[in-house]
Amino acid sequence: MDHQYDFYKPILSINNFISGSEYPIVDGKVSMDCYIGAMKECYNKLKQKKRGENLIDANDYICFHTPFHKMVQKAFDALLKI
Repeated sequence: MDHQYDFYKPILSINNFISGSEYPIVDGKVSMDCYIGAMKECYNKLKQKKRGENLIDANDYICFHTPFHKMVQKAFDALLKI
């Protein structure tokens, strides 16, 4: 977890309708960087516990949280480069 301002939930009140912020605001680049960084950190810690074993070859399946499909593609690509 990283303290970043990448996703702002709307606050539904009369003021939002005046200011035009009825919907969430997302900074996609920051969100993606946080996601990839957290995923790499988790992978490296798990790899230490498994004494350097190649975890991609050792597992039949790897599950990712996926708000959109490109996030998973980029995350898996980052794992292959570690």
